[in-house]
Amino acid sequence: MGIRLIDTQSLRMKWFMDGNIPHYAILSHTWENDQEISYQEMIAISENPSNPAAEKRGYAKVVETCQKARRNNIAYAWVDTCCIDKTSSSELSEAINSMFRWYQQAEVCYVLLADFDAASASLRAALPKCRWWTRGWCLQELVAPPRVEFFDARWNYIGLKIDLASLITEITGIEEEVLTDSSLIDSLPVARRMSWAAGRETSREEDIAYCLLGIFNVSMPMLYGEGKKAFLRLQEQIIHTSNDLSIFAFHRRSLTNNLNSSVNSSRPYRDLFATSPRDFMGCRDLVHTRMEVHWNNAFALTNKGIHFRRAELEVDLRRGLYCMLLNCQFSDSESARMYLRKIGPRLYVKYDEEDSIQTTSPAGVNYCEDPFTTTEEEIYILPRVTRSIRQQLEYESDNAIYVHSRTHYLCRALQVVQRSTSSDRWDHARMQFLPKGEKSFGGYWKVFPSLAKPIDGGNEVGNGSSSSTMPSGHFYMLCGLDYSGGDVSGMRAWVRLHSVEEWRGLEKKLGIMTNLNEVAHLTGGPRAQDQITLGSGSSSLKVIATIQLDISERPRYKLELDFQNERNRELR
Repeated sequence: MGIRLIDTQSLRMKWFMDGNIPHYAILSHTWENDQEISYQEMIAISENPSNPAAEKRGYAKVVETCQKARRNNIAYAWVDTCCIDKTSSSELSEAINSMFRWYQQAEVCYVLLADFDAASASLRAALPKCRWWTRGWCLQELVAPPRVEFFDARWNYIGLKIDLASLITEITGIEEEVLTDSSLIDSLPVARRMSWAAGRETSREEDIAYCLLGIFNVSMPMLYGEGKKAFLRLQEQIIHTSNDLSIFAFHRRSLTNNLNSSVNSSRPYRDLFATSPRDFMGCRDLVHTRMEVHWNNAFALTNKGIHFRRAELEVDLRRGLYCMLLNCQFSDSESARMYLRKIGPRLYVKYDEEDSIQTTSPAGVNYCEDPFTTTEEEIYILPRVTRSIRQQLEYESDNAIYVHSRTHYLCRALQVVQRSTSSDRWDHARMQFLPKGEKSFGGYWKVFPSLAKPIDGGNEVGNGSSSSTMPSGHFYMLCGLDYSGGDVSGMRAWVRLHSVEEWRGLEKKLGIMTNLNEVAHLTGGPRAQDQITLGSGSSSLKVIATIQLDISERPRYKLELDFQNERNRELR
């Protein structure tokens, strides 16, 4: 790829290939409707100086830019209006993908502030009012060039970027260090860089994405007419080249969520990607919490969603949600995070942060005395929540089997068996299996009674020494939905309890057990209630498991555990 430059002496254009590009000056300005000069008009003027296009104010900008460059002993200049043949889609696409580099390699960038009020009482009062700060394309034209000179409408000198850096930082939120050294851009969180464009606009909807390519050091083809998809493609392209999790941090205090706050309570599920840079308005103070962003876990875009082979998640048992820390924080030391809800096998959806405050787990008291734990899982996150998906999500918990106890915290007592085919349907945050979509479902746990802490006084942990009254070791608890009749309306929920010795005997007899419904039929049939006794004498423990339909909200099945022993009929 080369570049087309204007000879500052003859005002004729010449083409230079990469590797043979001379020194040049470059212009940054805001466009005026019907006054800018095109490549074709520039050619026409060079052939006929009396061409009417020479009367446009845009041509005067070109002439003055060349004069400034010539006085600085720079033989060539570049102006965006006429140095790109915009009738050629291929040339336009290549130019947009190269533009950041062109500004970065310029000897000097002249910024023309056509609406700067020279009569203003002070520079500090006049400079922030200029329209130039609100235009999308002007962002890279500010950041990329090492030397930037500002001029008013009459080309009177205002000052240098390096000398005005402190004031420019106040206006734009861009760090002084970045203004003086554009190579530092990559060290900042993606969300923070996005925030620089939060208050900027472009004439064409797609350009708000295209003008940011250089800020993120990515390339992509121009597809005018794609509308908002351009900004989505930009975020996808960033993900291809970076594992910076801050790209998902836009939800905090974002303009979009504030505008949609009236529907948050009824529509808590969110798209994974932002709709525009405005969504990142609250991220101007974001900083990395890890010294090297590449230490973050890898993630990639797939046709199922964003895939994390190993995601570190906090399990919030009170809200029934998962929290992914995004390894960055705000100036008030609050960590940036993303809330998720599990909706299927390894499948998650982003959950609105404001709604998460009001959300409680449907399993009631199944959270622990410490309602937070951590897990590492392979997960997929839905990138978009369309209307049809939103409708399906209203029923995502239908026929779920959630585990409950009126007397004990169970979260640490249940260990889902990972080698089972149903383990990826276990939703730890809501203490439930998600069998939706399965014609025949079965899941099972190892249950460790000594880890079931008693509930005393509602949600407070009692002073009882459960470890001394509960026997050590574990047993197996199986549950499932039986469609053996072939009719969904005749579905039966069942539960079975087996000692370790019984389970080993079953494994020896049946081998690897993948169909737990068959196991239930071979061991006495599906039951709505089962019990097991552990230990003997006064220290024996009876465990009773009961499963029944719960239609208080959506149709689900409650699997309730009751612990009893001889010394205390119901442990508390």
